Amino acid sequence: MRNKRLLIAFLAAAILVGASSLRVARAQDPLPDAATHLPGTWAINFVAPEVSPKGNRFDQPHRHRFTFSDTDGQRITLAREVFDLRVPGAWRTSGHEFSATFEFVCDPGLTCGSIIMRGRLEDEHNMNGRIIIIYDSLDNTTPTGRDTVAGTFRGEKCNDRTGGITPMHDTGGCE
Repeated sequence: MRNKRLLIAFLAAAILVGASSLRVARAQDPLPDAATHLPGTWAINFVAPEVSPKGNRFDQPHRHRFTFSDTDGQRITLAREVFDLRVPGAWRTSGHEFSATFEFVCDPGLTCGSIIMRGRLEDEHNMNGRIIIIYDSLDNTTPTGRDTVAGTFRGEKCNDRTGGITPMHDTGGCE
């Protein structure tokens, strides 16, 4: 009987130690490597001021479909805009972080600009970060010398087999 109690106590202690080591291992799991997991198609939502301090309007859909590709060492970002216009850009990675840049399409007579994305992969299927929109119009009060606003973004990786997620609003879902 005494041996049975010792065995049960030993097994209970082993289970507790094993469970706590699993919890520690999960908490210390590294974030995914962006160079490996960023390539592919993502649906990304932008949150940015509609009007800049100088009166420029973002006038872009807030949800875009981005394809990050790495072919022959050329890292290309392709953003799908309204009416399937494709806007090329470039990207790079450092660990689980990445940056991407591209020019957005604008109608004649409107001020165009550039978008810089700096973000990180939360896991293999989700990303988040900050965006900077730099308009073409001059503004000597900003470090860029251009009318500039900041915002955020969140993205979900599209599932290549099923078409993935559907748009929350605007254009650019994974369908």
